[in-house]
Amino acid sequence: IIKLTSSSCDDCYDIEEAIESLKKQNVNITKEESFELNSVKAQELITQYNIQKLPALIISGEINKSEQLVSYLKNVGEEVQESVIYSDIRPPYYDITLKKVVGRISIVHVVDSKWEECVSLSDIPKSLESTGIFIADERSVEYDSEEGKDLIKDFDIKQIPALLISNEIDYYESFKQQMLLL
Repeated sequence: IIKLTSSSCDDCYDIEEAIESLKKQNVNITKEESFELNSVKAQELITQYNIQKLPALIISGEINKSEQLVSYLKNVGEEVQESVIYSDIRPPYYDITLKKVVGRISIVHVVDSKWEECVSLSDIPKSLESTGIFIADERSVEYDSEEGKDLIKDFDIKQIPALLISNEIDYYESFKQQMLLL
């Protein structure tokens, strides 16, 4: 296996989880290599295998040895040039095309803390986190502050409390699919 990583993303998907999961498939890993994004070797492999996200895992060798392994690899990766690229990478991850980390969610609560009967939306971010969504920043803004007034105007907010979630949520396919069901 070859592991490709980006040091600019210390909160990215933990590729070690993928390696541990692979090891549970009763395989004999004979060689492990690791390359950093900025290395020449990583750039060659990214180009050769058309890798779009980091961290990445390239699995090669006798990958068709058992039905169990074949089935597992089909579920978590894509076959490319007699190797499998582990593609079951969840955000946040480094997007090679955009040259930046994606999937770091920011949440802004627009609130009226003076009104105690106001419904709390604080369980929503907790619920998102419990489904694997990475919240990098969460804060509250009073609706009658300068920033609050600007947010209400910019996003045409009609009711308080309101919850604003950054567009980074779009990188979470499972969330998008759930929203389509609503």
